[in-house]
Amino acid sequence: MTDGIASTTAATLDQAYDEAMAMLVEARDFAKNHKHDMDNLEADERLRMSQYTMQVTARLTQVMAWLMASKAVANGELSTADLNRDYGLPQDGALPGADPEMLEREKADRDVTPNRLADLMDRSRNLYQRIARLDQQTRAAS
Repeated sequence: MTDGIASTTAATLDQAYDEAMAMLVEARDFAKNHKHDMDNLEADERLRMSQYTMQVTARLTQVMAWLMASKAVANGELSTADLNRDYGLPQDGALPGADPEMLEREKADRDVTPNRLADLMDRSRNLYQRIARLDQQTRAAS
């Protein structure tokens, strides 16, 4: 492995990739199979649940892109500069769906949020934060 990716082992990247892929499949299955969970909600609550599902998908998609590009760097197929320029996560500290107002709304919605979706929201945010730290380390090392 080269550049800033050298400190990140292939096993770490593979494990994070597998975790993100499993969550993407879980999010897809939730969206497909749990429409009945949403039937008891008011229209504005259903809209927010759809928004939360899309936020999970957006977080995981960004993570997957970064992980695949990082694997390409580790294999010598992509430069670290290309990774940082084209696949880096937002550097303004912005976490998709984690602005303070959104987090407050998520907390307020926990009583109507299906447990499976709430779990996906939390796990996807945690994974994103871990990958964002790896991204920052990679940028700092290059």
